[in-house]
Amino acid sequence: MAGVVREKLYLTPLQLGARWQLSTRTLSNWRCQGHGPAFFKVGGAIRYPLSAVVEYEKRFRGGGFREQAEETVQ
Repeated sequence: MAGVVREKLYLTPLQLGARWQLSTRTLSNWRCQGHGPAFFKVGGAIRYPLSAVVEYEKRFRGGGFREQAEETVQ
C-alpha cells in the first residue's frame, strides 16, 4: 500500500471544536444531553466519525447547525 493516502475518518473533540468554533466543554455537554453528531469511545478517548459530522452539518445547513443544536439543548 505504498503511496496510498488514507482519508482521516475520525475527529477528536478538539478538532471538532475547532471546526465548529465551539469549546470541548460544549461538545461534552452535548454528548451528555444526547445532542450533536454520533460519537464513540475507544479506551476513554472520544471520536466523531467524519461522516456523522458531515451529516449533522447537512441537517442544519439552512438555519445554521450551531443555532439549531443550541435550541435543542435549551
